[in-house]
Amino acid sequence: MPGDIKGKQLAQFGKTGDDFQIAIHSCKVKYSISAGYRSVPVSMCLQANKINAYFTAKVIFMLRIKSRLITPIACAFLFFAQACSRGGDNPTPAPTAFAVTGISPTSGADGTSVTITGTGFSVTPAANTVKFNGVAATVQSATATSITVIAPPGAGTGAVSVTLNGQTAMGPVFNYTVVPLTVTGINPATGAFNTSVTITGTGFSSTAANNIVKFNGVSAIVQSATSVSMVVTVPAKAGTGTVTVSQNGQAATAMGPVFNYVYTATVSTFAGNGTAGFADGAATSAAFRAPVGVVVDASGNVYVADAGNNRIRKITPAGVVSTFAGNGTTGFADGPAANARFNAPFGLALDAAENLYVVDQGNNRIRKITPAGIVTTFAGSATQGFADGPAASAQFHSPVGVAVDAAGNVFVADWLNYRIRKINTAGIVTTYAGNGTQSFADGAAASAAFVAPSGLALDAGGNLYVSDEGSNRIRKITPAGVVSTLAGNGIEGFADGSAASAEFEGPVGMVVDTAGNVYTGEGGGINNDRIRIITPAGFVNTVAGIGTRGFADGPGSSAKFDDPIGLAMDVAGNIYVADEFNNRIRKITIQ
Repeated sequence: MPGDIKGKQLAQFGKTGDDFQIAIHSCKVKYSISAGYRSVPVSMCLQANKINAYFTAKVIFMLRIKSRLITPIACAFLFFAQACSRGGDNPTPAPTAFAVTGISPTSGADGTSVTITGTGFSVTPAANTVKFNGVAATVQSATATSITVIAPPGAGTGAVSVTLNGQTAMGPVFNYTVVPLTVTGINPATGAFNTSVTITGTGFSSTAANNIVKFNGVSAIVQSATSVSMVVTVPAKAGTGTVTVSQNGQAATAMGPVFNYVYTATVSTFAGNGTAGFADGAATSAAFRAPVGVVVDASGNVYVADAGNNRIRKITPAGVVSTFAGNGTTGFADGPAANARFNAPFGLALDAAENLYVVDQGNNRIRKITPAGIVTTFAGSATQGFADGPAASAQFHSPVGVAVDAAGNVFVADWLNYRIRKINTAGIVTTYAGNGTQSFADGAAASAAFVAPSGLALDAGGNLYVSDEGSNRIRKITPAGVVSTLAGNGIEGFADGSAASAEFEGPVGMVVDTAGNVYTGEGGGINNDRIRIITPAGFVNTVAGIGTRGFADGPGSSAKFDDPIGLAMDVAGNIYVADEFNNRIRKITIQ
C-alpha cells in the first residue's frame, strides 16, 4: 500500500511522542507516534475520476522508528462509505438531533389520541416519556420520527414534552378542552349480576380504570372505555337504582338512568322434612312445628324459635339439628336449658357475647340464654299489659320481634301495645317509639303510631327498622327518635318499584345486610308469601317467591313459601327463612 501513495506521500521526521502528518490527495491525517506498534483511527479522502468519496476507515499502522525516518510497513482498511461533497475534507456527520417539531391535534379533551412528530425518538414506546403540562401520558406506539399518545386526564393546557435517555425536548402547547361528564343512556336497562352494559355519554376517560361506575351505589367493573362510551359489568346484589359515573381525582358525578336489577336467587331447604313434629338429628330428617324466628351466630350456627314445640333449636353448619333450650312443655321456667319452659317463642336476637334473646310471646317476657345454656328472664312479668320501669316489673302484650344494638340495648316490637320498647343495659324498660294507639303516624317517636309492629332489625348506623304488619309498611326510627316510612304506600297488595308506591301484605321478618339493603318476609298475609328487598336508593324488588302458597325449592323466581315469617343472614350474605307452615328452614343464596 505505501507504493500506491508514491510521490504524494509526505512524511515529517520526529521522535517518539511527536506528532506527524501524512498528506494523501490533500487530505491531512494527524497521528501521535509511539514506540513499537500502534493502532490509530484515520479519515482519508480519495479522489478518482474527479469524483470524491468520503470514507471513515480504521487503519492499523505498524510503525517503526529507524534513523529518525518513519516508514509505514503495512496498513489495513475497513471502510464504511457515506456520500461526501466534491473535493476537500468532509467531517463525520453529527448524530440525529432529538427534538419535537409538532403535535396533531393541538387541542382536545382527556383521552384524545395525539401524534407527536420530531426526530431522535426511540422506536420502543416505553422508552419515551411523554408529558402533557407535566402529567404523564400513555404512549401507544413510536417510530424514530413520531409518537402516538393519549392525552391524560386532569393535565390541563400546557406544553408537551418528550424525555429520552435523560434529555427532554419541549414541544408545542396542547390546549385542553373541557367536555362535560354526562351519561345519556345505558343498554340494556335491565339485567342480572354479570350482565355487560354499554354506557353512553361524554367526558369519559379512555383509560378504563380512571372511570368510577356505580349501579345503585355499588361499584362496577369497567371493561373498556372511550371518551363517549364504556362497557361495564353489573355488580352482584346491586339492586335497582341509578347508574352513576365519576372519575378519579374529580368531584363531578354524572347521574344516568335507572338500571332494573334482576336478582338471581336460589332457594333450598336447609333443615326440616316438612312434617309438623319434633325430631332432632340430621337436617334432612329433622322435624319442626311452626318455626317462626331465626338468627345466625358468627360461626354459622342457626338458632330457630320452634313455636309449636316450645323449644329453641340449633342447626350446625354441618347440618345437625339439636335442642338448644326448652323441654317441649308449654309453660314458664328458668334454669338450665334442658329444663326451661317456653310458651310460643317467637323473635330471636344475639348480642356481641352471643347471649341469645328470645321473645317468649305467650309468657309476655323477654328471655335470655347464655352460651353456657342458662335461661333467665331478662324483662317482663307474669302480668300481660303495659308498664315501663325496672325489667322485673315491666309489662308487655304479645311481643313479637327483638333486636340488640352494639351497646347491648335490647329493642322489642310490643305487638299489641303498638309500641317499640327498649331495655337498656341497666335493666330499665322504656318506650322507644309509639303512642300506644293502633293507627299510623310518622314523626317524633313519642307521637308516632303503629298498627301492628312485628319484626325489628338494626343497621350499622343505629337506625331501627320495623315491619308494621298491620299497616303494610316498613318503618324506620333514627337514633334521634324520628319515625318515617321507608317503604310501602299502606295498600295491602303486591307491587315492586319505588319505595313510596310499593305494596306489601303482612310484612313480618326483618334483616339488614352490610350494604344497607333491608329484607322482609311477607308471612303475615294470605297472598304474597314473598321475600322482598328495599335498597338504600329506595327501590323495592322481589328476591324470591311467586306469591302462591306452597313449597318449591329452586330459582327464586319460581320458589314457593307458606308464611315466611323469620329472617336472618349469615356473614356470607345468605338468608335463612323460618317457613312457618312448611315446617322448614329455607336458605336463599343471592346474587
